[in-house]
Amino acid sequence: MKKLLCGLACVLLSPGLCKAVSTTEVDAHSAKEIQTVLSHLYHLRRSYAQCLDKAAGTTVPTKKCIAEEMDYQDKRLNKAYQALASKLSPDLQAKLKAEEKIWIQYRDNRCATVIDGLERPELASLDCKVEETGKQASDLEARLFVQ
Repeated sequence: MKKLLCGLACVLLSPGLCKAVSTTEVDAHSAKEIQTVLSHLYHLRRSYAQCLDKAAGTTVPTKKCIAEEMDYQDKRLNKAYQALASKLSPDLQAKLKAEEKIWIQYRDNRCATVIDGLERPELASLDCKVEETGKQASDLEARLFVQ
């Protein structure tokens, strides 16, 4: 359980914390548990995890899985955004639009292939965008209930 919590802290709180967690501390089983928790939090589809498992880390099939889930999450995000915007006054719509522009910049910076001069694997960058998009869609969906 300590490994799982440490891994979750690594992923959720700060990528910098990940350096403190050695690969021996977070084994493949723990990594799978972390992915399951993140998938639930971000409402990533079970079919995405199954597709990634089937792709077994090979580039072309993994990119296909990521592209399909990104398309789904992007549509989910846009639907939630439109629904939320329709409930807001023009002033609040303008604020939502500005907030979304900032979020896009945040997502693109966080999921860049080069961060602080260090190169990140392309598949990790693409998966990051899927997770961040799912997270943002979930956040917008949650806001619909408080409007």
